[in-house]
Amino acid sequence: MMTTLYIDRKNLRLTVENQAAVFYENDTRTATVPLHIIERICIKGSLQLNSLRVGQTGRTRHRRIGFKR
Repeated sequence: MMTTLYIDRKNLRLTVENQAAVFYENDTRTATVPLHIIERICIKGSLQLNSLRVGQTGRTRHRRIGFKR
C-alpha cells in the first residue's frame, strides 16, 4: 500500500526533525507527520523546504526523493 501525503496550502515551510515532516505556517508549527508512513508527497502551491535536510533523510532510509515540475 502506498501512502501519499497531499499538501495544498500555500506559504508553508517544511522541515525534517526526528524522522518526522514538520510543517510551519507563519512561523507557527501546524502539523507533524512521521516519515515512516509516507511513501510519496504531492505538493500544490508554494512550499519552502530545505532540500539538503530532506535529501539526508532519504539517504538514511535508502529511498530517493524526486521532484517533478
